[in-house]
Amino acid sequence: MFALFLYETGILILISLCVVVLLLLSFRGLIEDMTNTSFTGLFQSTNLWIPFVLILAIFFLSGYAPAHVLSSIPVTQIFRTITINKKYWKRFLLFIQFSGVTFILVLVVIILAQYKMIMDKDLGYSPDGIVYTGINVQADSAEEWGIKSEACKQEFLRLPYVADATNHYFIIIHNYSGTPVTDEEGNVLFTVRFNGVDYNYISTMGLTLVNGTNFTAADQIIVNETFVKTRGWEDDPIGKVVRGNGDTPYGTIVGVVKDYPITSLYNEQMPVMLRGFRNCGGMLTLRVTDFSSEKLTELNDKLATMFPDQIKEFTVLQNQLASQYNSTRQFRDSVVAAFLIVLLITAMGLFGYISDEITRRSKEIAIRKVNGATAPNILTLLYKDISYLSLPAVILGILISIYMGRKWLEDFAVKISLSPQMFILSAIGILLLITGIVTLRAWRVANENPVDSIKSE
Repeated sequence: MFALFLYETGILILISLCVVVLLLLSFRGLIEDMTNTSFTGLFQSTNLWIPFVLILAIFFLSGYAPAHVLSSIPVTQIFRTITINKKYWKRFLLFIQFSGVTFILVLVVIILAQYKMIMDKDLGYSPDGIVYTGINVQADSAEEWGIKSEACKQEFLRLPYVADATNHYFIIIHNYSGTPVTDEEGNVLFTVRFNGVDYNYISTMGLTLVNGTNFTAADQIIVNETFVKTRGWEDDPIGKVVRGNGDTPYGTIVGVVKDYPITSLYNEQMPVMLRGFRNCGGMLTLRVTDFSSEKLTELNDKLATMFPDQIKEFTVLQNQLASQYNSTRQFRDSVVAAFLIVLLITAMGLFGYISDEITRRSKEIAIRKVNGATAPNILTLLYKDISYLSLPAVILGILISIYMGRKWLEDFAVKISLSPQMFILSAIGILLLITGIVTLRAWRVANENPVDSIKSE
């Protein structure tokens, strides 16, 4: 008895390890992405002791311990208690599995919906076709610096696939620079995010003017909608002067643009102030119509020719926007992988439980069929039995997912709303899956001749 348990446990662990290898190979890309380590690097000798210890622990708990207990039980006692129904621990495990798979499914739905929203959300500007780079022109004065930066911009505008270009201080997703806004008495009201831009900035970035006009002269200012709300202006802001700590005001507002995030959607929308300059420098942004790798290489070659002593290249804005949410994407992928694995474990557990129930109740099912019960009646009997377990488990899983989903969404300033339909449809999906597994396992038994079942008894 002792050797038999150890032998069978060892075989099961070897099979499990084979399945683990297949899972690791299937999710190889995800694992490398999450760990930032090569797949082969994970299996160094310094790392392998952890799974080795875990395998030994599993072998002891599932093989050695029960083998030691059961091999010491008198055989007469085993025969005397073999007919007792020992299903409560199985039902408890199924309850945990039903709750777990429901929780992970709903969490997957929340994460997928949030990720889709942040990737598809209207940013208030058009990032498609935008590339940018820093330019460091040599100049003896700010005026000369601006003129040389403008000349650099004009060189790129000569290319047929460059539709527009702009010089500015800060990249649109780099938080700009903070500067105070004061009232007429010099009291600081709030901090605004400031960017110096040339007159092409609005058109190149695809910003939407909701009021006023674009820059027409130096020292004019364009602000966003949040700036107007934060300043407390309820009337038309066009023509108002924006002041800071110094004696000289920042300038006069000539336009208001639609709100747009200057970092990511993890952060709240901030007030923004764009100050116009006829010639500006620091960063160069292009809007290109041909986004092929050949054209990007051509742009970088031209940049290298213009700045031979500097190592610079153009960065694709869309790639930077996507990288802001790498952690969210990785979390999404890991939760999807966890859901698939837990779903497989739950399906196997339910399949085994139904098999045991059919075996245990085979005479009952046969007698019911002899007395006129149909296959749907037998299936309904099993559905009813499993529903007492699945319904509360699914409800518990949904409640946990609501709590965890809300906690996760707190990381985002812009987030989806958790609608009841999301949870109802997820619950229906899990219950239909459970019903399908029960049907798949019990269909043959529900339709077989009861005489065959009775004869086997």
